[in-house]
Amino acid sequence: MILLTSREAEELDFKVMNKWKIKEETLMETAGSKAVQIIERNINLKNKSAAVLCGSGNNGGDGYVAARYLKNLCVDVVILENGHMEKQGQTSKHYRQIAEEMNIPFVYINNEKELKEQLFNKDILIDALIGSGLKKTLNNEKIKLIEVINEYKGTVISLDIPSGLSGTDGQMKPVCVNADYTIAMGTLKRGHVLYPGVEYCGKTIVADIGYPYIETEKYPVKIFTETEAEKTVPKRNRITHKGKNGHIGIYAGSYGMEGASLLAASGALYAGAGKISLNVTEKVSRSVKGKIKEVMVTALEDGEYFTQKSIEAALEKAMNYKTIVLGCGIGRNEETQKFVKEILTRYDGKIIADADALYAIADQHINLSECKAKLILTPHVGEFSKLTGKDKKEIERNRIDEAIRYAKENKVTVVLKGFPTVTADENGNAFVNTTGNAGMASGGSGDVLSGIIAVMNAQIENTLYDTALAVYMHGKSGDILLKEKGIGYTASELAQTVPYVRKMSENKK
Repeated sequence: MILLTSREAEELDFKVMNKWKIKEETLMETAGSKAVQIIERNINLKNKSAAVLCGSGNNGGDGYVAARYLKNLCVDVVILENGHMEKQGQTSKHYRQIAEEMNIPFVYINNEKELKEQLFNKDILIDALIGSGLKKTLNNEKIKLIEVINEYKGTVISLDIPSGLSGTDGQMKPVCVNADYTIAMGTLKRGHVLYPGVEYCGKTIVADIGYPYIETEKYPVKIFTETEAEKTVPKRNRITHKGKNGHIGIYAGSYGMEGASLLAASGALYAGAGKISLNVTEKVSRSVKGKIKEVMVTALEDGEYFTQKSIEAALEKAMNYKTIVLGCGIGRNEETQKFVKEILTRYDGKIIADADALYAIADQHINLSECKAKLILTPHVGEFSKLTGKDKKEIERNRIDEAIRYAKENKVTVVLKGFPTVTADENGNAFVNTTGNAGMASGGSGDVLSGIIAVMNAQIENTLYDTALAVYMHGKSGDILLKEKGIGYTASELAQTVPYVRKMSENKK
């Protein structure tokens, strides 16, 4: 499913109307009728009353059509208007006239007091005031109207996007409608899934308004959906063996951070790795050996952390692995960072670089384009700030574009963790993940993810898809645990839930 900016959504409408000759009237009629179909499936409309608040743009036109279909369902409906209605386009005027001829009452709203009076005793408010193309800050009149809507106790349904919310970055201008449902027209916009916008959309449902599939598939940013997971998950045949399912090498852990290495190994184990080799130092091996019986543990050198002394042994072992996890709890001292640098620049397979490996990239000024490995970097926003030198707030505000830009510039795959997690590749393509929840914000969750990513990259050949699948499975595991246990589940439980998620996708394949 594609994910568009406001400008891209406008361009898509233009292409559909001019290249494919689908008229604006058809799109608007379909949008309004599909919206009511969705409303009817989600809300009992029997003996209900509704107000449809229409602005002067095409969003208001969708509202007129929706009001007509509600009237056909015997809903007691009134159309409220606000804005420079004389500036309405011809298509909106056409559907306004039809609503008038159906004797739907119209009321122009001059101020917040009048809106409050009209909403009194109404069960439902349909917000068709402002669409996803909002660019400017709202004027004081619109702000006050939205404040009244947010005090309203009935059900609020926004058409396309809550009024006042930017479709491009999910920011409020400076307020927005707090909807119970949002019906996205044709496609999702970035504002539906980016923070804080996602908090104001309620349940978001996409209405199919007839965009040609061949046109929508050209856009580079997409949501990784359940359908994508079903298509991507690797399915094993009966004659497989452990050698075919990926030998994962993990270079992780240091004295005091031994758990990170075990959690990365757990992620790999429960994601379905064929074999797992955990490479640590002697002191760390005493703590981790035997903790996960299915994992082979090797001590590469004495001491509490990796140094350059073990680099040749580490690289020799690396030749046996399909993918490598590097950095979880490995430490940030200079000797270890030089060890990390040698692995990154000399190994020519796939490396999932996480946590302390990312600090080594920044501190050692490693030129990623000179690395032989196919790199998958998994930073959270703080680590990404360290890599890029950019402010964390700037990154959060533009997390999709920032992930894509860094991936393209450095010819790597980036998993920018957070809400939402963005997986971007060097070709400018990206998947945005909508699984996961706040319960995953706990120690070790990222280590588990690194292990899952390693396995998917060992078993599938498309780096972007297999990495996005791993992120989806990780988040879906968290969603299952949140539903079953609530906040307080652990990273270990996350790993143990992955087989159930994988099974769910495999069974639908």
